[in-house]
Amino acid sequence: PCKLRAASSKPCKLRIVHFNDVYVLDNLAALKTAIDLERQSCPHNFVVTMGGDFLGPSLLSSLDEGAGMVDMLSLLGVDYVCFGNHESDVTYEALCARIEQFQLSDGIWLNSNMPGFVPFLPEHHVRELLDANGELCGRSVAFVAYLIGGGRFASLYRPGSFGGADASILPVSDCHEDVVHRVRASNPG
Repeated sequence: PCKLRAASSKPCKLRIVHFNDVYVLDNLAALKTAIDLERQSCPHNFVVTMGGDFLGPSLLSSLDEGAGMVDMLSLLGVDYVCFGNHESDVTYEALCARIEQFQLSDGIWLNSNMPGFVPFLPEHHVRELLDANGELCGRSVAFVAYLIGGGRFASLYRPGSFGGADASILPVSDCHEDVVHRVRASNPG
């Protein structure tokens, strides 16, 4: 996350729980318990993020193309997900279905550096933070999501991965400043 606005004098806390690379479901119940406890300690500004590699290569996903895993993410209360390299393990059609399934649970699937991917996904999402009373505290945080690829990592994917959008992946080092600029331009203040 990056800070977009100058800090105000109102105190506020932000708690982020992040995880990625889920290949088995064994520990998800314990993770759910931990998330629920942490959410109670920071109810106004609590965010759960999943940094990719959840649709593959798990055994479950090989059977249901990631549908069960997306159900689990919804039950965990995950707010933001992004592509990992193993999201190319499922077919493009299944990937699009999983994106729609996740978005129906009010989650946001971010894509900050694969501009050729269809359907369009937001490049970033800005969250206004609240103080302990649930009122705006004058701070906001932007979430962005990068997938490894492009440049020296262009050969990481089979040709045609992500519905052919693998060819459009921009290396993080080449695009992060532009993404931050667009975040700031679209959220002045």
